Amino acid sequence: QAFLDFLVKFGPGSEAAKAIDRVLQAADHYAVLDVAPDSDAPAVKRAYQQRALKIHPDKNHAAGAQQAFQRLNEAHNTLSDPAKRREYDLKRPA
Repeated sequence: QAFLDFLVKFGPGSEAAKAIDRVLQAADHYAVLDVAPDSDAPAVKRAYQQRALKIHPDKNHAAGAQQAFQRLNEAHNTLSDPAKRREYDLKRPA
């Protein structure tokens, strides 16, 4: 029974797995955080916090959680630093 509960919560097709897939399949840092390119710093921080709660490997045991969380952190670190964000925006395809 416990295993079935685990599969329902973290197995393929679960909300946990879908959250991870959205991050791993995102086209760029803005898509990872689900924010617009003109979002301000508080919006980036809020989006990061909301996503981090859903995909943190300690809470989400679905496959790929560690990689998704690393990608989320990379996106947050880039978009929350004005200099890194400017550089990223210059290199980002239009």
